[in-house]
Amino acid sequence: DQAWQMIQQANQFNDPPKEGMEYILIKIKATSTAEDSEEHSISDWDFNLTGSRLIQYSLASVVEPDPAMDATLFAGGETEGWIGFAVGENEDNLILIFDEIANFDEDRFRFFALEENASLSIPEELKTIQPTSLGTDRSSPAPLGENVVTEDWELTVKDVIRGDEAWEMIQEANQFNDPPKEGMQYVLVKFEVRYIGISNTAESIDSASFKSTGSENAIYDAPSVVDPEPKLEAELFPGGIYEGWLTLSAAEDETNLSAIFTPWIDFDNRNRRFLSLE
Repeated sequence: DQAWQMIQQANQFNDPPKEGMEYILIKIKATSTAEDSEEHSISDWDFNLTGSRLIQYSLASVVEPDPAMDATLFAGGETEGWIGFAVGENEDNLILIFDEIANFDEDRFRFFALEENASLSIPEELKTIQPTSLGTDRSSPAPLGENVVTEDWELTVKDVIRGDEAWEMIQEANQFNDPPKEGMQYVLVKFEVRYIGISNTAESIDSASFKSTGSENAIYDAPSVVDPEPKLEAELFPGGIYEGWLTLSAAEDETNLSAIFTPWIDFDNRNRRFLSLE
């Protein structure tokens, strides 16, 4: 509540946190330790946050209280400023992540515990999970509601809405969304995803990894629309679970619809999966 009051005071047009979420404000003091005579920038964009949900949160879309974290410094220069995030209500194990935008070194990350004994580790049980063959064949997609397992992801279709009802939800999500093209229809799919990789960084998942197909034997890219909330767009640390909506498309009256999941770094389709939407 205190963070929301400060954000309201910073700008009257700031929106309240979404249902199930709350704001957190963090004040940072930073000193440039550069060993050259050049100027170096630091801002709120250099930070992320995670917690017990193992979701990597980006900055909240708000105007932060003054002073905001945004400075350009020479060596020895100092600054202080606020950064803001929206996290799950009552989420604990909060850890601030410093990931300097202009730094591409593998060891660039720094983690700050915001609570006593907060820590981040790879769950041991993930190391024993093996990919399954369910959904690897287009002619035999994973049945609706069944869990598919790739090298790095577990995915389950939780709900499917198509046609007029899907278009109504997409209109409500954003009034500027375009209707489906002539002869086409929108298909809204709610996915539950779990990141089961064992990397030390968060991995992202969004509409770029999904397409659709059906009885017309065509492959449809995910349309460019604003998806209903919560939309399927997340960065997850190992073990993190997320659920959200994704908009796909198909021809009107098309049958045998399936979602096609292909991770963006999967160049040989080894982790491609077909998930039935009927």
